[in-house]
Amino acid sequence: MGNKVFVVTVTYGNRFHLLKQVIDSALSEGVHKIIVADNLKEYEKSLNDKIEVLYLDDNYGSAGGFKRGLQVAYNDPECEFIWLLDDDNKSMNGSLKILLDFWDSLEIENKKERIALLSYRFKKEQLAKKQLSKNKPDSDKKFGIVPVAPCGGLFIHKNLLNKIGYPNEKFYLYADDHEWSYRITKIGGGIYLILDSKIDDLELSWHIPKSVKETRFSVISRGNPYRVYYSIRNRVFFEINNLVDNKMIYWINILVYLLLISLSSRKNVRIILKAIKDGYRGRLGRIEEIG
Repeated sequence: MGNKVFVVTVTYGNRFHLLKQVIDSALSEGVHKIIVADNLKEYEKSLNDKIEVLYLDDNYGSAGGFKRGLQVAYNDPECEFIWLLDDDNKSMNGSLKILLDFWDSLEIENKKERIALLSYRFKKEQLAKKQLSKNKPDSDKKFGIVPVAPCGGLFIHKNLLNKIGYPNEKFYLYADDHEWSYRITKIGGGIYLILDSKIDDLELSWHIPKSVKETRFSVISRGNPYRVYYSIRNRVFFEINNLVDNKMIYWINILVYLLLISLSSRKNVRIILKAIKDGYRGRLGRIEEIG
C-alpha cells in the first residue's frame, strides 16, 4: 500500500484486551504506523517499530489524548493520512483500502484541506442511517455526507489539520469529536461516511441502551454522574454555539428532556441541571468533583 497511513488511538485503564484487537486489525490493513496515547508498558514490550506509545503524564481525556496523538502524527515526515480509531474499534477486512480507493476517486479541488472520510460503525446503524437520510436509505447507497463525526473511524489527510486545528482539550470527555469535526463543515468542506469501510465496535458506548426495555432517558437518568455531566455539558455548549437558531425552542426542548429524564429516575437531575448551566455559560474543562 503506497499511501502512508498513521493510526491514532487513545486508551485508558485496563483495556488491553480490546486495544490488542484494534492494533492487530489495523496492522493487517497495512497501516504504516500506530500511535497509542496512554501508559502501556505491559503491551509495549511485545510491539514492533510500527507502534509508538505516548506516555501521558496525566489523564487528559479523549480530547487531550487525541490531540497529542495527532500532533505526533502531523510532525512525522512519513505521515500522509491519519485514521483515528477508538480503543475498541476493530477494522474489518479491506476497510482501509476502501477508504483509500474512495479518496483517490474524489475529484474535489483542495480535498486534502477540505475533506474527511468516515468508516461505518455498523453496530450504530440507526444513527448512521438517520444521518444519511430522513427517509429509508437506498440499500444501494455507498456513502453519504454527514455534518459531524466521531473520532473513531475518521480518516483525514494530515494537511486538513492546517485548517481545523486540534480537538479542544477543555471538552475533556464527550462531544469534543463533534465540535472538532464540525469545523470541517464550517469551512465548507465535507465528511463522507463510507458504508463499505466497516468498523466493529467491540464495546458499545455507555449511553446506548443495552436492551429493548431501556431508553436513552433511563440510561442517562441512572448513569455514572461524571459521564452524564460531561456529555450533557459539552453537548449543550456545542449546540448553543454552532447549531441553535431559535433559543426559545431549544430551551423548550431541554425542559421536555428534563421531564422525560425525571420520569425515569431523579438520581441525576441535579447533575444534569448543573451540566446544562455550565454548558450554556461556557464553563468547560476537567472537574474534580460534581457539587
